[in-house]
Amino acid sequence: LLSFQCLEPIGAISLQGYCTGIVNECLYGQEHLFRLIGYGNNPVKYFAATDHDTANQWVKALNQNAVRFSNVSKV
Repeated sequence: LLSFQCLEPIGAISLQGYCTGIVNECLYGQEHLFRLIGYGNNPVKYFAATDHDTANQWVKALNQNAVRFSNVSKV
């Protein structure tokens, strides 16, 4: 996560146990949402992008990294 004021990371979210998907509706007054969907007891986390293409780019990148993490943790 980045702070828009200083562009320094303010935290991190482990992708273990999550997959990512586009939200095809307006929620919380926001458009262009995507979410991390947790398996088991992991909560759903919602994020907003500036436009639909950017949301798709985030989903693709997060899913690629989640798969890469899964493959590494199995070794």
